[in-house]
Amino acid sequence: LYHGLLIFEDSEQYPARAWEARKALAALDELVVESSAALARVDEAAATHTISDFSPRIAALVEQVDAEAAAVQVTLAMAESRVRDTAIAELERQSGQLRRALGQSRLAIAQLHDRGTVR
Repeated sequence: LYHGLLIFEDSEQYPARAWEARKALAALDELVVESSAALARVDEAAATHTISDFSPRIAALVEQVDAEAAAVQVTLAMAESRVRDTAIAELERQSGQLRRALGQSRLAIAQLHDRGTVR
């Protein structure tokens, strides 16, 4: 009974399913035609492609940029060295000022002790 029922349902749905399948197959055929045409256009474009007139200019600019990049690296290294030297000199100057201030403060403390013991 179930076997007969399934066959009946299948036979009822067959025309609709077959129509959907034919419709999908037709759409796929159209896509194949469009894809083939697009591929032919790509092949044609690739065959007619020539090297750009700007290629030598681009190569020269690449070399120039590389040379400028090397010059920038040298300048950065020099600037870094200059900044380092300036920082060291400033720190040494401040260290000297701190030593003088420390000496003056010790002298002032000693003077205060002397004044305190005299009275």
